[in-house]
Amino acid sequence: MNIQMVPERVVVVGCNGFIGSALVNQLTRIGINCLGLPKEEFDLLDNSTSDKLNNTLNAGDQVVFTSAIAPSRGVSDVIKSITMAETFCKSMEKVQVKQVILISSDSVYGDRSGVFTEESSCYPNSFHGLAQLSREIVFESSNVKKLAILRVCAVYGPGDTHNGYGPNRFVNQIKNSEAVKVFGDGLNLRDHIFIDDVVNLIIESLKNNLVGKLNVVSGRSYSFLEVANLCKDIFSPETEIDNLGSEGEIIEKHFRNDKIYELFPDFALHELEEGLNSWKNRVL
Repeated sequence: MNIQMVPERVVVVGCNGFIGSALVNQLTRIGINCLGLPKEEFDLLDNSTSDKLNNTLNAGDQVVFTSAIAPSRGVSDVIKSITMAETFCKSMEKVQVKQVILISSDSVYGDRSGVFTEESSCYPNSFHGLAQLSREIVFESSNVKKLAILRVCAVYGPGDTHNGYGPNRFVNQIKNSEAVKVFGDGLNLRDHIFIDDVVNLIIESLKNNLVGKLNVVSGRSYSFLEVANLCKDIFSPETEIDNLGSEGEIIEKHFRNDKIYELFPDFALHELEEGLNSWKNRVL
């Protein structure tokens, strides 16, 4: 890795989302100059926003691009996500920033069983996965010279805006004094990463001017039933767990996190129980 450098300025495109807002808050807390670009002021579905970006970005900036329709549920969402990426990349024709970090998703590998690394083939089998991979292709085909693509697995923690199935939904159900609802027997295995780890890995990638692909994962997968029981035990032991409907085909999706430690040997990832406890302590 290169010698770490404090970024001159970090520009976060999509600063109101889960990851974007957490990143801006942390950058501000540790004293790194940052600028958040909200969708209300920078509408990436409007082609003229490219010119607005040209007038906003500087050559020394490092940009973190989080914007997308997430989750993408249909063809129109995929097209919108591609358009948003194209609008930003068009601005790179006139201004060349120091680095761009694209926040992508592990959905590019598809919902299938296996052990995945950065070298694994991408076979998206959902609209969301297709949208994420399409964004990557747009950026890789653009004039961006130094591009890092961070493929993030399911993120949990305070500030979540999606209420996705897993820790975020389970904790919300507990907070609402509801039973935790698990599909089928909850045997599907997924990797979940704490929001603090995502943010700190982005910051490490900025400081090291990272180029290339990195899976932002914890490296350990849990069944949804295991996740539900951990959420219950940590947040409210008296909460009940209900099994609803069917979970369909059982998929056991695992990730290797070797590259994280190759790039950042001193980085410490949270185990799921640690992350949930940190979340609890923060909100109480």
